[in-house]
Amino acid sequence: MKKFFLFIFLLISVVADAQNNRVEAVLDTLKKNSLLIKVAFQNSAYQALENRDILFLENPEVEFNYLFGDEESGNRRDFSVMQSFKAQDISGLKFKMVNSKNKISAYEYDEAVRDFELEARNVLIDFVIANTLLKKYAERTELSRKLVEAEKRRLDLGEASVMEYHKAEMYLATVGGLQQRCETDLVTLAQEVMRLNGGVSVPVDIYNWEVSDLGSATLIDDFEAWYQEYENARPLVGASASIESATLDLKSARMDWIPEISVGYMQEVTDVEKFRGVATQISMPIWSNRRNVGKKKIEIEMAKTQELSAKNDRYSQKRVLFERCKSLKNLCDYYHESLDKFGDIQIVYKALHEGEISLIEFISECDMYYEFFATHLESERERLKAEAELMR
Repeated sequence: MKKFFLFIFLLISVVADAQNNRVEAVLDTLKKNSLLIKVAFQNSAYQALENRDILFLENPEVEFNYLFGDEESGNRRDFSVMQSFKAQDISGLKFKMVNSKNKISAYEYDEAVRDFELEARNVLIDFVIANTLLKKYAERTELSRKLVEAEKRRLDLGEASVMEYHKAEMYLATVGGLQQRCETDLVTLAQEVMRLNGGVSVPVDIYNWEVSDLGSATLIDDFEAWYQEYENARPLVGASASIESATLDLKSARMDWIPEISVGYMQEVTDVEKFRGVATQISMPIWSNRRNVGKKKIEIEMAKTQELSAKNDRYSQKRVLFERCKSLKNLCDYYHESLDKFGDIQIVYKALHEGEISLIEFISECDMYYEFFATHLESERERLKAEAELMR
């Protein structure tokens, strides 16, 4: 018996993994072809190159003078090349500053990818829900068409009135309108999927997907334990990198008080004498950089406050989503159990055919069933989107 239950558990796990892999495969395809992801990657690469600009030294200064003298001293020719060095260049601080800024750029790129994944997943959810609803509307339309044919036969035999036949036709027209509207929504969502795929059709036939193929998040009862694992897997790298970058900027501002040194080569040549050798200059930062240190200190405090705010906001949002996902999961399970018990609409059609219920009762029962099924799908949509936002 234990082996039997173990086999069932493993079978369910394999099926769930296959469903998740199917969705992830499509998401990988969308990310690969997405123009938005390509733009985000190019922007990240551009930012990385721009961050490296601070590594380069200041432009060297080249000076040449040609001075005219009298006949005794002759003309004079001066030439010098000078290169300035700041304390940040010598200490290696600039390399640390570049690394911290690159962390921010990489985090922004990862956030862009996660935003795209969430949007794509939500569109796929809407598509599968709309496609499932369309199949149900097609079933409902076919049932309504059978109803019209049956009422027409009864009318020809004198067993039904013109009003009953008219009601059946009106019901068919109403259901057909709902089906056409759902078809329009599905076409729009298919275009959205193509847009996310860079204007290319998705090679996978997502029209055959069921709601169960979208998978379901596995949540434990303890939110604190779940959030700890989530935070370890996806730390707020951007906030910590911003603090690190602001701290390095403060160090750089403080080092601006260190005199700037220029070293180079210089020569002076006249018709009589020649002088050449090493030249040095020192620039004293007396008037500049008075307020930079104070500004950088404020930037650090701002970055720390933003990190604390981001942590608090994410914790609160995840807690709300966590509880919402659990509630929606229970609601969807309730709908599943109810549909398993009362989800056979053919029984109602059979009751009408055998004269156990009237046409009005049949239409009322059909409306109640399909509205219940549509509400069930809407609950599934809310659950899946809440889980996608929770796991983002």
